[in-house]
Amino acid sequence: MLLDDTLKMMRYDLDNKVSIQRNVEFNGVLHTHSGLIEQVLVNLIKNAVQAMETAETAEPVIQISAAEIDNTLHIRIRDNGPGMTADIQQKIFEPFFTTKPIGEGTGLGLSVVYNIMQRLEGSIQCASEPGVFTEFTLQLPLQQDGESEE
Repeated sequence: MLLDDTLKMMRYDLDNKVSIQRNVEFNGVLHTHSGLIEQVLVNLIKNAVQAMETAETAEPVIQISAAEIDNTLHIRIRDNGPGMTADIQQKIFEPFFTTKPIGEGTGLGLSVVYNIMQRLEGSIQCASEPGVFTEFTLQLPLQQDGESEE
């Protein structure tokens, strides 16, 4: 699956830094641009790792799940890092918004993720509680039998 490839590609970013817990209940085929989905996953996972490193989370964990619900692929990426306030959550998809110090982040990562999801006719939502977790949920439409790819 694409998730396996993404995690292999990120092995040096993840190496001994974070525990990955996976629960993938999707064995279908996603008829979309895999490179774009990989870019989304890398960005979200990398952000989670960096947030937990910055906050010095004692036992950093990223939970990744994927399941088909109503002909839509739902991918959830949740970390037990520092979380975000509601004010920050409202701004995270804006271009050039960052919580990182000057010179450490461009503020483009989540904006790019949002635009990719729109391009793929999907969606992304964020839920977070300061000091507890941050969770991103991706929803991507699955192709119906008989539909043709463009």
